[in-house]
Amino acid sequence: MPRVEEIEAIRHECRAMIRRRAATSAVLAAAPLPGVDVAADMAMLMNALPQISRDFGLAPEQIEKLEEAERVALYGTIKGFSNSFIARAVTRKMIALTLTRALGIRQAARFAPILGQAAAAAISYRVMTWILNKHVEECYAAARAVEQIRLFGPGSVIIEGELVDRGAR
Repeated sequence: MPRVEEIEAIRHECRAMIRRRAATSAVLAAAPLPGVDVAADMAMLMNALPQISRDFGLAPEQIEKLEEAERVALYGTIKGFSNSFIARAVTRKMIALTLTRALGIRQAARFAPILGQAAAAAISYRVMTWILNKHVEECYAAARAVEQIRLFGPGSVIIEGELVDRGAR
């Protein structure tokens, strides 16, 4: 599990990777070959989501190695996220469902010549950045929660920048 200073660096590196992958997705969405863009998006997400989790130390095999208090903090944080990919084996079905919800408009947009392809590219870029940035932020929050337990113990939390020991009441 990365330390505090590493967590920020990982977040920054992941965002740069997301911009590159989203640009690739946009280029493929503008191409007039139907289906190629969706297959490429699925492949990118199948690759990127687990890699981001792994970078933050949150792949299932990494989570198994955490101490109990760290896992409790992690799962408590994850529970607050809807449809989180953290600690899950990312499947094609999960990706397909996520893309179907997010990209329905893109398919309709491409039937208009030129402007439709540009709109499809813009939509594709935005959807890819949204999905992947959401995952980065969830991983970031989860990694910070685990690191907080490591630094301050299981009974402590940080509220508005101040360490509060809940066990000291």
